[in-house]
This record gives sequence, structure tokens and C-alpha cells, in this order.
Amino acid sequence: MKKILLNKTRNIEIILIIVILVLFAYGVFRTVYLTVNSDDKSLLIPKYHVAFFHDDNDRYNFDFFKSEFIEEGKQNEIVADFYEVVSSESVEYAFKSAWMTNVDVILIKVSNIDELSEYIIESENREIKIVIIGNDLPESNRDTYIGVNKYQLGKNSIELIERSNVENKIVGVILGSEYGIKTGAYQNSYLNALQEFSNQNDDIWIAQVEYSAEKRAELIVQDWIINNKVNFIICTDVVDSVRVVNTLIDLNAISDVSVITNGKTDEIIEYIQKGTVHGSIFIDYEKGIKQAVKLVVDLSNSKRVSSYIPINIEIIDDSNIGEY
Repeated sequence: MKKILLNKTRNIEIILIIVILVLFAYGVFRTVYLTVNSDDKSLLIPKYHVAFFHDDNDRYNFDFFKSEFIEEGKQNEIVADFYEVVSSESVEYAFKSAWMTNVDVILIKVSNIDELSEYIIESENREIKIVIIGNDLPESNRDTYIGVNKYQLGKNSIELIERSNVENKIVGVILGSEYGIKTGAYQNSYLNALQEFSNQNDDIWIAQVEYSAEKRAELIVQDWIINNKVNFIICTDVVDSVRVVNTLIDLNAISDVSVITNGKTDEIIEYIQKGTVHGSIFIDYEKGIKQAVKLVVDLSNSKRVSSYIPINIEIIDDSNIGEY
């Protein structure tokens, strides 16, 4: 009899522990998702639920985008689930999870966007709004695209090269992780612009184009310098930019080669101030994040939105470095 009572007591204790854990989890949920600026502090559930799909490319910009999106989302009662999609299995899992949890919006920032086409169309059929960031897929009937005008980016790069006093500019282009064989029109638009506007200047020649996704940027630069292939380098990736500059310094070639970097990290700003690099192309992802958050709210409320939201491009060199 005592044994039976003891077992009942233990069962009651287990049940109480489970109840306490559930209440604790609920409390954590409330703390995490409670709207920061809402006057109604009793709010327990966010208004908008989104899924954010990304791959492992362009890691620097994505980490910034993610952290800022979470922070900005808090101000707008948005909660986001993040899924890394790097294989067919992870793509299927991400979309099916988003469908099961009935998200309002799916945001997608991946390089090989074509591989997600069927899932995007199916999501639209389920009346889930789609926002694509970076590499566009207009034939999928996505609701909105947030991105950079790659043609304009190529034009800006040539304009920055034209400001240099270097004669007979032999240019090598290192395309970063967001570019690849399968990125199609996205990269072609950029390369076509480089070629078109360089052809208008007899002093500029696009001589080399390589991908850091296929060969490390340091090795590309070593080959170019050792074999005297270029005297000007364009980097489209923030991380590659720093690697290229450091490699040139190690090779004692930084004074012989002009570099256009990507981004405005403290390190890159210092390089420009010291004259180590010629200039940098900065893509204003911060404004893009604000646009993404606004789109989530507007699309969730069935408001009309533009099908294309451009991200601003800025040129940084010694003429305006004081502003940064």
C-alpha cells in the first residue's frame, strides 16, 4: 500500500514538474515575442509570422541582415523563423515547415533561386506572400523583389575606375559568393555593364573574371600578380575585399595594383583613408531591411506593394570619405 502511495506521489511530482516547465516555456515565449514599443504590454503573440530562407553564401551581409531584421521586426510585432537551405532536402523541409506553421510571408535570400521555383509557386497557390532578396525570379510571380540593380552596379564600378590616375587599366574582377554559374541574368547584367562601359573608355580593359566560390580570392590574386595579368582589381564581396588587400600587402604589390572593394566596414574605410585602396562600392542593406519589414506588414494586410524595391548603391573614395 505504501509503495502504491509512493508511486502516486512521484507521479504527481512529475506532473507538477511538467506543468512548471510548460509555464516557464510560456514565460520565455512571452518575453521574447512581446512587442518592444507597444503600449499594450499584455500582447503575447506577434501580429505577423514570417519564414526567412537563406543559403551559406554572402555570409557577412546575411548575418547583418538577419540581426537587423530581428531588431526592426520587434518594433513591428514580427516574429521570424530562419532556415538555412543548402540542399534539396533542406529546401523541402523549410517550405513544408512554413506551410505547416501557416506563415504570412516567406522571405528568400539565396544564390541559386531557380532551384526553389516550384516551391515558390506552390507557396503562392497557398496564398503565402513571397519576397525575394538579392537574386530575382520574376517568372515565379513572386510578390516583390528587393535587390540591387546589377547593371547600375557595373556602371558605378567603371565610373570609380575612371577616377583613377592609373594609365592602361587592365582590370581583374573577382565575383563573390553571391555569383555563380547558376545565377544567370543576375551576374550577366553586372558583367554586361562592366563590358559595355569599359568599351566606351580606351583606357580600361576587363581582362580577367574569376569566382571566389570556385577558387579562393587569395589564390586568384597571387596568380594575377605573379603572372602580371592585371593592375586593377574589383571585388564584389566584403570578405574577399579584405583578403585581396592583405594578399597584395603580403606580396608587396599594393602600390602596383589599385583595388575597388565592396562594403564600408571599419577596415575598408581605413584602407580608403590611407590610400591603400582606390575606393569601395557600398550596398545599403540597412535601408533594404527597413523595406523588407514594411513589406511584411503591408503584404500581411493585403496592401498593394511595388514589385521591385531597389537597394541604394553608394560610391566611396577619397572625395567623400569624410562622410563615413
